[in-house]
Amino acid sequence: MGITTIVQECKDIEFIDKEETPENDNSIIEKTYDIIHNPSTNSQFVFSYLNSIDDYGHKYGFSLQSKEYINRIEAIDSCLSKVLDQAILDGWTILITTDHGGSKYSDLTNEYQEKFKQLDYVASQLDKQSVGVHGLDIPQHKRVFQLYHGKTYSKKEITKTMLSTDIYKEIIELF
Repeated sequence: MGITTIVQECKDIEFIDKEETPENDNSIIEKTYDIIHNPSTNSQFVFSYLNSIDDYGHKYGFSLQSKEYINRIEAIDSCLSKVLDQAILDGWTILITTDHGGSKYSDLTNEYQEKFKQLDYVASQLDKQSVGVHGLDIPQHKRVFQLYHGKTYSKKEITKTMLSTDIYKEIIELF
């Protein structure tokens, strides 16, 4: 279960892949704006995945102490404001979520560093010598936020700990 499950019945799937994740995210945000702002769009569901915050989390650490990580979050927040304002104006239901939390690898105890090294599905994070990591069954790695706005929800914010696979299930249940 994951992104593929959410979009499996979509007819118009567009994949944007530029080398730099901030540039990629900006293109995705502009494309999303164009879709929701176009009154002749037949879209009932728009799913946009942004990756630069995750990328910066791996490069600089998923941490409030990481200036680069926080700056990337703030940049995305600023870029999304135009999309969100238009979506609200046009009556779209909006869901914004992260799919995992994270931490700096160096902030993990020796015990958790060893546990992390034993996980097959996170090996690429170690191979890339990521400063920031996620994948352990600990609150920091499962901490997510979700923002909802729409006919059913009115500016509802939820922060909790959950596995990324649970987030996809929750989205599917909502819609």
